[in-house]
Amino acid sequence: MGQKRDTFERFLSATTSLRGIPDFEQNRERIESLIDERRRCISAIDRIDGRIDKIRKEYPSVGSRLPNEITRLATVIGDIAARAEQVTTECETMFTRWRDDTKNQMIRIRQGQNGVSVRADRAYRVRQPKFLDVTL
Repeated sequence: MGQKRDTFERFLSATTSLRGIPDFEQNRERIESLIDERRRCISAIDRIDGRIDKIRKEYPSVGSRLPNEITRLATVIGDIAARAEQVTTECETMFTRWRDDTKNQMIRIRQGQNGVSVRADRAYRVRQPKFLDVTL
């Protein structure tokens, strides 16, 4: 359970660091590393939960011998998980906003590019030289 608590704290720390990144464009590598750290923590928590479930099935009396310790750790882990969930929601909102802003910028660039192409094509046709059939 202590390992699970430590892993949840690492998860919370990585998530909080994500929330504190001011400029996504300049910090892509940092963002990728923090997201990878979160994935590693989630995998570790899943493995720990699997081991805990296995121990509970094999030794059902273990939980009854340490009820206060297990309850205390479960409460601490629950508090950390709740904070991590709140920060994760904030990060998701922030990343969604960033993604939408980036998409809108790309749309404006495409529209501007199309407008330039149309104007350039029109300007070329207007100034295109006219040839007269002239016989000498």
